[in-house]
Amino acid sequence: MDNWPELHITRARFHLKVEYVDRFMVFPEAVMRGALGYFWHDSGERFQKLYDLVFGASRKGMQDRIATPPSGAALRCVSQGEENVDLEFTLFGDCEAQVPLLLESLHILGYEGVGESRCRFYVEGFPDYETKGLKEWVLAEPIGGETLPLSFEPLH
Repeated sequence: MDNWPELHITRARFHLKVEYVDRFMVFPEAVMRGALGYFWHDSGERFQKLYDLVFGASRKGMQDRIATPPSGAALRCVSQGEENVDLEFTLFGDCEAQVPLLLESLHILGYEGVGESRCRFYVEGFPDYETKGLKEWVLAEPIGGETLPLSFEPLH
């Protein structure tokens, strides 16, 4: 009963120093997702794959391929104190090659500011990131302290 699908997940965590944490943390995921979407859409070819991974296929992406890869990457912000925020991306697939572009995007957006109040931030240090199979992620991070007896069968 250990038939897990061969799906890899890449998780990247960025440490941010935020100018106004109280403003930033009102709707942090929505603000970051919106800002990144506008930025990647206007930036052209270099950020095309990132846009497709997070938001689904763009018009150009839909023209270039028949099938669309899974999208809707998880984005989570966790306040770590007065001005520290951890921003975590979870992307479907082996996406470690996209982490430098994420870092570049965050540097540019942090300088410009995000949200209505143009809240500025900067990325502190280099991101932590790794790619694992779906089974390894689930077993490494049990829910409620317990490893769930999950299995995937062809009928499910």
